[in-house]
Order: sequence, then C-alpha cells, then structure tokens
Amino acid sequence: MISVYKACWITCDDKNKLDEFVRFRQHQVATDKDNNLVYLADSQWMLDQMIKNYPEVQFHFTSEFKRKALMES
Repeated sequence: MISVYKACWITCDDKNKLDEFVRFRQHQVATDKDNNLVYLADSQWMLDQMIKNYPEVQFHFTSEFKRKALMES
C-alpha cells in the first residue's frame, strides 16, 4: 500500500525519457481509465523533486492536456 499526496498525469515528447521515469518510479506510476500514465506522488517534496529532476516530463494537474491533444490531432 502506498500513501498518495497528489496524482497527476505525465507526458513527454521524448519516449526514452518517459520510459526512464516510469522505470525509476514504477511503484508510483499507474494508468487511468483511458490508459494515460499517472504519477502518484507521496509528498509535495517528492513531486517537486521529480519535476526538478525530470524537466522533459510534463506533469499535468488537470485533464486539460487531454482536450488539447485531441484538438491538435
């Protein structure tokens, strides 16, 4: 069982960087009902560290990113 502070969707233009992030934090990454990746941060500090250490990964706190992706396709 994990403690979750905040869940946020993650995306990245660089598949290798996203795969690296998912491998590194695999116990804190899940998928939502639409098969989008979700990072489950256990604290604000950890979330801040992941944002800092993985600048290529975008952390989305609302589902607006999904609408934007649909509009661009």
